[in-house]
Amino acid sequence: MDTPLRAFYVQMLMSASLRLVPKNRRDELTESFEETSHEIFRQLMPTGWEVHRFGAKGANRYEGLLFDKLKALVKDLRGKLHLQAKDFKPNDRGDGGLDLVAWHPMAGDERDGLPIALAQCGCTSDGDSWSKKSLEAAPAKLRPHIHLLHPWSTYYFMPHDLTEASGTQIDWQQRANLTETIVIDRSRLIRLATLYGSVDRCVTAKATVIEAVALTY
Repeated sequence: MDTPLRAFYVQMLMSASLRLVPKNRRDELTESFEETSHEIFRQLMPTGWEVHRFGAKGANRYEGLLFDKLKALVKDLRGKLHLQAKDFKPNDRGDGGLDLVAWHPMAGDERDGLPIALAQCGCTSDGDSWSKKSLEAAPAKLRPHIHLLHPWSTYYFMPHDLTEASGTQIDWQQRANLTETIVIDRSRLIRLATLYGSVDRCVTAKATVIEAVALTY
């Protein structure tokens, strides 16, 4: 693997092709994709924002049962959680549809009404599946349970490329499947990692990539 950019591209291709990866190895790629998405999400947020992973793996601010994690998150966001422990399955330690969370604490101002962004990461390729999954972190899905002063920005990270050439312009593939979500697909991930000089940090499954490339020779 001669360059970080090439390694990053191969990692994205593998993450977008999970159906070809043995089931006992898929977690390596889904976990690494969430790490990569966190790196880009952090760079997209303005100076002063808090940016954290919320997913079941890799989170360090939010740990334990999903109910407890949501309570902690809503406290950070200065909102109200309209759910109780009994509303969750016993021992539910999932992510509730949230992988990445970000907000600006407004320099110690303790009032509500913060700038907020929530994100979901997915390696699903089927149009119907990723379209539905892109709404996991959206107000339409979570606002009945998480009450804030205003709706938040929603992001969806995916390792698939949704670009389509239309004459001299680049357009979206599967436009009919787009939702009210900011989609960061493979093309945008690579462009943003290059822009921010973070390609090397985005190669979060280096050993797996090296192993895969070796199999092609």
